[in-house]
Amino acid sequence: MPPLKDADAALTEAVEKYTAAYFGGDAATTFGMLSERCRGVVNDQMDHAAEGEAHGHAHQKGGDAHAAEHGGTAYEAAVSQAAEKHGPRHATGVMVRGETVGTEDGRVLVEYQVEGVPDFGQEQPWLKERGDWKYDAC
Repeated sequence: MPPLKDADAALTEAVEKYTAAYFGGDAATTFGMLSERCRGVVNDQMDHAAEGEAHGHAHQKGGDAHAAEHGGTAYEAAVSQAAEKHGPRHATGVMVRGETVGTEDGRVLVEYQVEGVPDFGQEQPWLKERGDWKYDAC
């Protein structure tokens, strides 16, 4: 396994933005920062939940718009719960296993701590899709 090293500026910025949004209760921002694969997983979960709703509701699919407009999802609840439990938090000590410089698409493991949440420190996968870093743990 490659050693940990400092993350590049773009990855560090993405981790910091995602963490601030997650612990700030901003589900729309965090959802937009999920990898395409993870957005699909979340949408599938919402579609299954929608099947159980009362008849008469329009069943819609539509990626980000569907997730942003569909209130009461498990994803939104998880983000809201993190914000309520911990309040606003920031990522610190962002380190990476894998190559981030010069890659257009690629997956790396990122280790970072969340300020004030000591049990959070862990390695999590991040994926570079079309030049943007996306959270890929779903």
